[in-house]
Amino acid sequence: MDPSLCLFPEYLVGDVQTPLFLLNTAFDQYQIYSLRPYPAVKQGWRECAENTTLCTSAQLDYMKEFRTTFLQTLKGIPDCPSRGMYINSCYIHDFLFSTARWSYQGPPSLGNKVIRRVIGDWYFERCSAKVIDAQTDHPLNCFKA
Repeated sequence: MDPSLCLFPEYLVGDVQTPLFLLNTAFDQYQIYSLRPYPAVKQGWRECAENTTLCTSAQLDYMKEFRTTFLQTLKGIPDCPSRGMYINSCYIHDFLFSTARWSYQGPPSLGNKVIRRVIGDWYFERCSAKVIDAQTDHPLNCFKA
């Protein structure tokens, strides 16, 4: 395998033997901005990255394609008690470290499950801990300033 691919999850997760919990968003703001098409549609990406209401339809389509590819990659992770995940549709990069914002609005949830509940279910092996937002196909602003 090409050594530059070693840190991509689809190649890495299969070799991890310890318990693993994936906590991410399907619309990772940093990754989408870093991997944006260049130079064809570079116009307006900085504005779009900071405020999705300013995105063009082509930029939103690119974000949706990113999400589709990401979710397709997750399907390759086998279901087992030592693997858990919480994948939402927030348009942010570091939502785990944004917990200070949660005290004002409450943490984002999927269905009736918040992040801390899903992590607890995984850690204590209480029930399936694979929660993925498969309903939302567009980036959400989960943390309004």
